[in-house]
Amino acid sequence: MRMTSRRRLIAGNWKMNGRLESAAALGAGLIEGLANRQDLQALDWLICPPFVHLKTLGDLLEQSRQKIPGLAMKLGAQDVSAAEDGAYTGEISAEMLRDCGCSAVLIGHSERRQYFSESETLIAQKLKRAIDAGFLAVLCVGESEQERGKGLTRAVIDKQIELLLNLWPVSSHQAALGPCATQDLQAQRGVHMALANHQPGVGDTNARAEWASRLVIAYEPVWAIGTGKSASPDDAQQVHAFIRDRLDQAGWPSSSIRILYGGSVKADNAQALFGMPDVDGALVGGASLQATSFLDIGQAAVRHR
Repeated sequence: MRMTSRRRLIAGNWKMNGRLESAAALGAGLIEGLANRQDLQALDWLICPPFVHLKTLGDLLEQSRQKIPGLAMKLGAQDVSAAEDGAYTGEISAEMLRDCGCSAVLIGHSERRQYFSESETLIAQKLKRAIDAGFLAVLCVGESEQERGKGLTRAVIDKQIELLLNLWPVSSHQAALGPCATQDLQAQRGVHMALANHQPGVGDTNARAEWASRLVIAYEPVWAIGTGKSASPDDAQQVHAFIRDRLDQAGWPSSSIRILYGGSVKADNAQALFGMPDVDGALVGGASLQATSFLDIGQAAVRHR
């Protein structure tokens, strides 16, 4: 049994898959599975369907919570606008997501970075918007196969979290992140100005802890997403430990921040991954589209609580 109070989180990213009927059936199957396997209630669960299916799943979860007290499943979105409500055609605000029953959101998934050219600046703004709105924000980071081959894994991830960490309440640890992030923050002011104004004070430990409680980091090596390849448990542990160390250097309570592994996670490799001390759960893609396989990944996590 690992020595940590961090509760495991099993998150499913359904991506652009399914139809309304199949999404409802999958949600119902997951809820039934959790109700019938009480040991799985020791975990936190998150499902992130496509936008157009959120309301249906939100209503289903709300009805199920009335019948199954303590149902530990949250509804999340795959993306959120950095802006509040307004003239942003095609965007979905955090407030709209909340109307659908969402309490969590994925931020900066590699497919958003790759196919929609999301910059570190925009991702940082989305992260701040989500947390200001009270959402659980799952920040995705990870390196490409080419970057991995060049030995740049840590450098890439360091860059991905550097700007974002500087959005949090500053402290004397800020210098550990270097001057470039501060310069980038100045540049972002002209993009999506409709951001929440709340900013906890310098050295505000309570505010820092509150923000940290809404943050989850998902390490998803791009070369492993949808390829059938997966980082070895030791490799995943090394990267997760690196991320936790960088959070410490920035003055964050890293011991309370969950770090998930994502990238071709399946029931047959999950158990070894969950045996690592800094792997706090999984962000699951393809295997989350079948109730049995998704729940079986959770079963592997139960074995390593």
